[in-house]
Amino acid sequence: MTLRMLKGLVYMMATACGFGLSAQNASISGKILDQETGEPIEYATISLYNSIDSILINGLVTNEQGAFEFDKLSEDLSVYLSVSFMGYESYNSSSISPSGATDVGEIRLGINQTMLSEVEVTGKAVSSAHRLDKQIFRADQFQNAKGGSASDVLQNLPAVSINSFGEISVRGATGFVVMVNGKAIQGDAATFLQQYPANAIKDIEVITAPSAKYDPDGK
Repeated sequence: MTLRMLKGLVYMMATACGFGLSAQNASISGKILDQETGEPIEYATISLYNSIDSILINGLVTNEQGAFEFDKLSEDLSVYLSVSFMGYESYNSSSISPSGATDVGEIRLGINQTMLSEVEVTGKAVSSAHRLDKQIFRADQFQNAKGGSASDVLQNLPAVSINSFGEISVRGATGFVVMVNGKAIQGDAATFLQQYPANAIKDIEVITAPSAKYDPDGK
């Protein structure tokens, strides 16, 4: 290897190292305000995108003063800001090349004139609840079981299956206990559930991790 070749290798290595250590000390800050009142808009969403490929770099929300700041940015980036808040027009900035502490100043959002004058919110009561030891299902949510039996309700549960002979299994196992209002039933569970009316059931609890309260023998 000649001396000239060695110098070339050293130069290439230095160039590569310099590229990997580009400065990460730039920042972009500003404030989001209402266009009409000048009041700060809290919790407005600010997204920072790469201007070249529109890939999201970072995102945050404004504070009580409507202020925001993106820090630890590379100075060789070209980015743009996208601002949005419910009820206001969205805003996209032009390209920004951050150098040191870059302050974009005040960004004022106008009210979205196309918003509906009235909003109606409808809801539905929670039909199921998942806890560590059990799953709770409301029986009245299963419309196809109305007028049927308890077995018809159980067929809708994700952990329970009933075959053509009426045999019931919970997660593939048949070793389970059926309780009505906290008391274990006597006799065959499948026969009882086929005779028990679905309209008489309020909710069903599938206890996947029973405590000693339900299984004192540890089965």
